[in-house]
Amino acid sequence: MTRAFLFGPLAQPAHLALVVPGLLGVSYKTHGMSVHATPSGADAVLVKDDTGQADGIDVDLNDDQLLRLQKYALGQGAEEAVVELPNGAAIIWSLPASASSGQSWDASTWWRDHAAISAEMVADIFGWSEFGDVPPTPAQSGMMRSRASARVAARTQPAPASESGLTASDTDEVEIRRPYTNFFAVQEADLRVPTYSGDMGEQRSLAALVATDASIVLPYDPAQDRVLLIEQFRAGPFFRGDPNSWLLEPVAGRIDPNETAIETAHREGAEEADLKFRELIKVHSGYASPGCSTEYFHIFVGLTDLPDDAAKVSGLDTEHEDIKGYILPFDVFIKNLMSGEYPVTPLATAGFWLALNRDGLRLA
Repeated sequence: MTRAFLFGPLAQPAHLALVVPGLLGVSYKTHGMSVHATPSGADAVLVKDDTGQADGIDVDLNDDQLLRLQKYALGQGAEEAVVELPNGAAIIWSLPASASSGQSWDASTWWRDHAAISAEMVADIFGWSEFGDVPPTPAQSGMMRSRASARVAARTQPAPASESGLTASDTDEVEIRRPYTNFFAVQEADLRVPTYSGDMGEQRSLAALVATDASIVLPYDPAQDRVLLIEQFRAGPFFRGDPNSWLLEPVAGRIDPNETAIETAHREGAEEADLKFRELIKVHSGYASPGCSTEYFHIFVGLTDLPDDAAKVSGLDTEHEDIKGYILPFDVFIKNLMSGEYPVTPLATAGFWLALNRDGLRLA
């Protein structure tokens, strides 16, 4: 048996039961340490604190339980270490001290904001065979959390009811598989779908790209009547075989867990174009390609100032972004859009909305 000290989310019995079913522990308090939250609040960090006290649970693990905890904890970016507690040595899994927000970790806040997403992550890590005993990489884990957040959003804010009244519960799921998981994931299903005649259809196989929710913003300066577009290399046209794989697009980015679509839009405006939006106007929300992808777009027009020097090269080095901005007068932009110069559907959605509402924005 291996002794471990668990704290933060793993010390919550209901969550621990998802990670290691049947594992029981004893409440334990350590002195000289404190449990801090990460800036997002999703994870906890054990830090040295001469006057502190860390609440957790003391557990004895068999080999299988140890492997499950290692797979889960290391997959969140935690580091494994051995610490000396008053009643002996124990393994801990903690993010590095540099990940601490300096604020105490709070169980009630975690349950309110992060428990549902973390439960979805547990299902991802242990529900599919492609990982084996190997923990997800940090990049995989980050995207896994974003996909988990999207699934929670789909349950709490579902699409409007269908005209037929049919729902997902009416399908007959024979088998669901995930043959590929990396930055993105692919999910397959053998299922039967009810027909409009009232019969259950024949079994068939479907597949979809499992991606994240995203915010998309077309920056517009009503005073100068011009827009800003960004250009970068895009994998979609590249893998389609299109020789022109650099496209002009709106500002866009995936929605991080516990981030609203509006917060993402503001963040991406700063990261991708060094812009501040004074107002974000909702254009549309919906599935990008519902026949083959889970991607869900929130599209905005962002009112901002676009001086001549707003078109610049930007982007986050940590995400390998190399982005170039272009400022276009509205009449040039809409002419190019109408002639097919911008084969990017979210840009067309925002652009045609802007064409319909531009006069009112300029008078405001």
